[in-house]
Amino acid sequence: MTDPLIGKILKDAYQIQRVLADGGMGMVYIAEQLSLGRQVVLKVLRPNLVDDDFAELFLREARINSQLNHPNVVSVFDFGKTDDDIVFLAMEYLDGQTIGDIVKAQGGLSLAKCLWVMEQVCSSVHAAHKMHIVHRDIKPNNIMVSSVSGDTVVAKILDFGISKPLEERDLKHTRMGTVMGTPGYIAPEQISGEQDIDTRADIYALGAVLYFMLTGRAPYEGNSGEVIMHKQLSALPEPLSQSDVKDSDAIVLQPVIEKAMQLGREQRYQDVNSFWTDITEYARGEKSKPIQKSTAAGEATRYYFVYRGELAQGVSQQQASLNFHKNFGYSSKQIAKLFSGKPIVVRKNISYEKANAIAEKFKLQGAIGKIEEMQDATRIVTRPGKITSTLPSVSRLEAISLADIKAAADKLELEQPGFERDESPSKINAQSISNVSLSIANKTSTQSNFARNLVVTLAIVTIISASVWLYMPWRYQMLDFYHYSILENPIPRGVTSERIDIGMSAAFSGSAREIGHSMRTGINAYFQYINQQGGIHGRQIKLVELDDGYEPQRALANMDSLLDPQLGAFALLGNVGTPTAKAILPVLLDNKTIVFGTFSGSSILRNNPPDRYVFNYRASYADETSALIDYYTNELEIPASRIAIFFQNDSYGLAGVHGVETALHKKGISHDSIVKASYERNTAQVSDAVELLSAPEQSIDAIVMVSTYAASAEFIKQMQLKGYQGKFANVSFVGSTALVERLQEIGVSGNDVLISQVVPPFNSYATGVLKYREHLNAYFPGEKPNFISLEGYIVAQIFCEALIRAGRHLDTEIVVEALESIKDFDLGIGSPVSFSLSNHQGSHRVWGTKIDTEGNFELVELRE
Repeated sequence: MTDPLIGKILKDAYQIQRVLADGGMGMVYIAEQLSLGRQVVLKVLRPNLVDDDFAELFLREARINSQLNHPNVVSVFDFGKTDDDIVFLAMEYLDGQTIGDIVKAQGGLSLAKCLWVMEQVCSSVHAAHKMHIVHRDIKPNNIMVSSVSGDTVVAKILDFGISKPLEERDLKHTRMGTVMGTPGYIAPEQISGEQDIDTRADIYALGAVLYFMLTGRAPYEGNSGEVIMHKQLSALPEPLSQSDVKDSDAIVLQPVIEKAMQLGREQRYQDVNSFWTDITEYARGEKSKPIQKSTAAGEATRYYFVYRGELAQGVSQQQASLNFHKNFGYSSKQIAKLFSGKPIVVRKNISYEKANAIAEKFKLQGAIGKIEEMQDATRIVTRPGKITSTLPSVSRLEAISLADIKAAADKLELEQPGFERDESPSKINAQSISNVSLSIANKTSTQSNFARNLVVTLAIVTIISASVWLYMPWRYQMLDFYHYSILENPIPRGVTSERIDIGMSAAFSGSAREIGHSMRTGINAYFQYINQQGGIHGRQIKLVELDDGYEPQRALANMDSLLDPQLGAFALLGNVGTPTAKAILPVLLDNKTIVFGTFSGSSILRNNPPDRYVFNYRASYADETSALIDYYTNELEIPASRIAIFFQNDSYGLAGVHGVETALHKKGISHDSIVKASYERNTAQVSDAVELLSAPEQSIDAIVMVSTYAASAEFIKQMQLKGYQGKFANVSFVGSTALVERLQEIGVSGNDVLISQVVPPFNSYATGVLKYREHLNAYFPGEKPNFISLEGYIVAQIFCEALIRAGRHLDTEIVVEALESIKDFDLGIGSPVSFSLSNHQGSHRVWGTKIDTEGNFELVELRE
């Protein structure tokens, strides 16, 4: 349908030629100014909004623009109301593109181009503030870069449609509770509905625009305006160091953005002059540290630790990368980011002592970082600062070119093939001229249709509301806002709106590295499967793995990271080893942190009654050793008195010894009469044990080994060389596949070695095992199935079931109760899993396997 205003002449001065855009409060047209024969832009208020208040809101833009005679503000040179009640304003026609379109086309701007834009924008906003005018809707689409003559280009601020002189009250339509402005760029106080909005709201928006230009994306993103505004009220944007900035030099402006976008306006820059001054000083390199904290604030100084790729003398990047992977558990992606050449903020908002501790840890890896003081985020300033008359200049500028504008225009042509576009050179973005508010209700144009429209509207609203509620991400955002913001429930450590971090401290180096690797692989196989299904209640599950080398002190050091209030993990899953568990358990219990599925059968994890936050899937060492002793004495009829023990001299080995002693005691054998020999953890120094157990006076027909795969293999080899022909058995912690591989490496037959297992054979066709192999092949195609990764998979499966039962708004206590609610949970592995208030041991089932001549595993029936 043809617009009735096309061809119409307003006030004998402007002939409307064509529609440029459909705005919120009105239509935007290209017109000819008849007296001068030039093109202008006309903004016309919708007829159904022509009441005194809407007209005043509409015309206030013209009045404000008429007061601002500035080269970086779009010129409005006429406005008024015709005899037939058409309310309009006439402004200059600009041939160019908005910053929003230019940045989108280029994926971010260089630091020099950002400075060129910001200098002009700050100058125009500074001029407005000097006249006590607050824009209130500064955003990329309200900044136009256009040619003015020849190759000269200029940046101009558009759309003062919701701006307000400080001394004026808001009009009725801006006091209705609607949020005036654009999500992501309006200040938090505007979102909160405060009435006394001042110049510091524009400073927040300038910081957001600067972030957008440097990164190529909005500081906050979301599926709706409400989601974005909720994020604005929750935290600062992601640091530049964690974003893909186009120009790595731009990271120097991070402190400026942080201060400009503080949630509390008292903590921001108090005027445009100080904002621009800091931009210029950081850009010139005159400031190398974040903004200094005011000593009057009376608060402890906070720091952050930054790494810029510097290495210690004699350390290569390859060696440092290996150290970070081994000792910090960093992934290849994290390491690549660390050595990207960009400053990486490793930790922020920490004490100097904490920052120094991190620096020392980095030095141990061969990397040299820097401790820097954080900006002032606590100083109280009750009023905006005094606005000076001039802004400082900066020499490092590069103008946006006509080629940049053309590239943005070409990209728009490609992205919008379905729309008719006028072939004239005008590229003014409709939203940049006419966006006035997120929501201003249109009045019904015809009263006679009111009832019908009301019914239709209610039906549509009902359908949309139901659809929105059923749409999971939106529903989760709404529920989160209510649960965390309205009810003010604390957000658990390791939990974000999109992810739950689960920690793991295990050996990924040293003598038990194969165990840690396999356990991690099994856990991640199930986590990846769950995440591919959409996660749990809208969140992805991530395993945060740290290497402890099977050393208790390293495991204890890992707790600093995993229990960090800001960056730590929600719970710990699949930790490996008894000695490490013994070291970290007191800390975890003190912090009320769930410890689930540790790869250990030790009694320290199995108190009676159970520790509230400790849960086990696997059978205990007592269960395993009892099954082995029963098999030897009942099935093979080996005398109990002729069974010896070879064990690791630590809490793991002693836990196994206790199990064997208990089982043999039931057979009438005293503890003192049992022959025992040991070796030290993380070694394969077994010679002394071999000499003791192979001595002629010893009459030994079977040896139960409570050891790791390297020591077990070496022990078997040396015992066979001594002529021993009896039986060997090992508990599951040994790592069955790793043991076979080590025996083959050293040329020893493992034939007939018995190994107890806490999971069914990994090559069986049980339903649960089939799923495990399917997911292992899908997500880790290079990994072969084994008993340990199957255990990791099962542990992850049970824990995820508890997370599902806990619901989205979980905390530690809710998950504990969810675990205790699991009864007869059938995973398809032969024995259901159950927990209760007094039982945190999911399974007591022990399977038996025996190595054959080919190095494969045969199933051996042990008692259940």
